Order: sequence, then C-alpha cells, then structure tokens
Amino acid sequence: MSKTTRVYFWGVTQLFSLWAFKQNLPKEVYKNLSYSIVDYANGLPLALKVLGASPFGKKLSEWESALCKLKTTPHMEIDNVLKISFDGLDDMEQRIFLDIACFFKGNDKYFVSRILGPYAEHGITTLEDICLITISKNMLDMHDLIQQMGWEIIRQECPEDPGRRSRLRDSDAYDVLIRNMINSGDKLHDKLKFIDLSYSTHLIKIPDFSNVPNLESLTLEG
Repeated sequence: MSKTTRVYFWGVTQLFSLWAFKQNLPKEVYKNLSYSIVDYANGLPLALKVLGASPFGKKLSEWESALCKLKTTPHMEIDNVLKISFDGLDDMEQRIFLDIACFFKGNDKYFVSRILGPYAEHGITTLEDICLITISKNMLDMHDLIQQMGWEIIRQECPEDPGRRSRLRDSDAYDVLIRNMINSGDKLHDKLKFIDLSYSTHLIKIPDFSNVPNLESLTLEG
C-alpha cells in the first residue's frame, strides 16, 4: 500500500469512526469489521455516513450480519439517494446506464458505443457529467455501490423470475438458460436484450436463442 493510499484509507476510516463511535478511530474489538465496511463503501461519503450511523450501539454479531446482508442486498437509504440521479435520466440514458452496470464496466468507451448504438456516446457523456460513471484512458468505470444500484433496478423488474428481466448476468444467466430452457423447456421473455454467459463455467453448449426475438448482445467470454 503506497503512502498516499494509506493516508486516504486512514482518512475514510476516521470519517466512518466518527459517525459510528463518535471518536477518531474504531474501537479495538470493531477494528477489523470497520475496515471491511470502509472497504465496502469504497470511499463514498454518503455510504460511510449512513453505515456509520446505522450500527451505532449494536453488538458485534449484529454488525457482521448487517455487512453480510449488504454484500447481497443494497442499503435502502444509500440506494434511494443514489437512485435520484438515475431517475433524472431519460429512457435512453437509463438503458445505457443499466447496460454499463450489468455488462460493460471496465470496457473501452468506443467499443461500448459501437455496441449500444448511435446515441450511446452522448449518453455516456451525460452519465459521466452527473458522476454515475467515470472514464479514464477511455475505459468505463463505476463505483461499486452505483453498480449495485443498477443490478437492483434490474432485479426489481421481476424479483421472482430472472427470465422476465431485461438483462441476465452472472449465475442468473446460467440458471435461466440452462435449467429452464434446456431442462424444462420454458421460454424466455421477449423483453430480454442482453445476456452475459461469461461466468457460466460449466456451460458446454450454447442454448437455442430462437425464442428470444429481441436479443441484441450475447457475452460468452469475460
């Protein structure tokens, strides 16, 4: 860890500690867990403040349980604030944001623009202007909590049935395509446009996508 990184890390740790413990450094018994929460927040002041205020006075086991939940389910207060910027976008910009959150974080800006169409470059610029994404050396990036917000928006399209969501990623893609399409013969919803199979390590045969009429992008390699 470089000197600059150490200074930054201790700075955000102190910020979290002030909200959580009303003192500059975490209590000894909570130190490792505090570091994990700071790492989860990834420097986002809003997240540090909300997470610091939430567990104040709780037992260590309650903190550990809360952090475990946070890694799979967004904190609603943080999520609601972050979503204000998303709700202010037009439909095209929202679609571009969700595509980046689900599939294109870490990809080249011009590569993504070619895939997403003629309005994508303008949309990407808008997302950068309101800090939903960052661009460095033409590579698209996004804060982990903002990306998690995007994933949650997709999940809420149909919480019980991933196959009826507009985008499939990670294990959901494997579950829907393999277990449903091949084993049970279920059809995918015609709303589906993007599928990411790069995490499907056990996939040995590409399923038949003839019943997915609006499919625009299929990712096979990570």
